[in-house]
Amino acid sequence: SGAEEGDAAEKQEGAGGDTGEYLLLACKALLYGSVMAVLLVSVMSVLVSYFYFGFTSMADMFAFMALRQEREMAALRQKALEESAKSGEEGDVEIHQYKIDLTNPTELWDQLTGLMQLLEELAEQQAKEEEEALLQPIVDSTSSPYSGTNATNPAPTSTPKPAKKAFVLP
Repeated sequence: SGAEEGDAAEKQEGAGGDTGEYLLLACKALLYGSVMAVLLVSVMSVLVSYFYFGFTSMADMFAFMALRQEREMAALRQKALEESAKSGEEGDVEIHQYKIDLTNPTELWDQLTGLMQLLEELAEQQAKEEEEALLQPIVDSTSSPYSGTNATNPAPTSTPKPAKKAFVLP
């Protein structure tokens, strides 16, 4: 009877040990399955979007990315032209682009201060141009624009406005 009790005790220990091993195996399977599911969903979403946007090869995608800057500049130029047309300004649009190198923190501060100085100079220049425009002689306000032109009442002349400036910071 003592031998039977020992065998029963060994069976219980073996069953408990097997349960722990099965639980560990189940956790590993769940972990590996979750990782594989996330990876496969990520890869599939990238591939679906890749073909949705019309890329047939990696070379197509790299060419698309290489032309990104040109597309952005064309869009900015078009937007600036539309804004100048809305405001009634004549002249070409002048666009300046400045790149700031974020990879070198020691030069970043110098680049930012240089850009701020340039913006301050441009603001002062624009204020000066506006001040000069205000100081130009004003046409006699008593004359009617519908009265015609003659030597005593010359027609107001419009001067072409300077090019509008737009700035791009990537």
